[in-house]
Amino acid sequence: MAQALFRLTIINNFIDKASAPIRNVTKSVENLERVSRRAAMRFFGVGMGFLFMGMALKRSVEGFIKSMLNSYKMAGAEQTVFNQKTNELAAASVLQVVPVRL
Repeated sequence: MAQALFRLTIINNFIDKASAPIRNVTKSVENLERVSRRAAMRFFGVGMGFLFMGMALKRSVEGFIKSMLNSYKMAGAEQTVFNQKTNELAAASVLQVVPVRL
């Protein structure tokens, strides 16, 4: 019985010595997992920040372009053919009203 217990103690010591490097690797992997999880969350936060910044930038640029086009349309409405002909007629009628001295 004592000899069997001695053999089990030797086997147990051998397993402990053999598994020590595995425990170190396990701790390293757990540490790497924790660090990579933190880094992933930071990158996720930065990515979300860029996303919302891009959305705000897009909205402001679109608003600027829309207002610019609306202003161009309003200014261009005065230059249509109808308005040009109306202005010509108005100018012609003004010329006829003014008396010409010879």
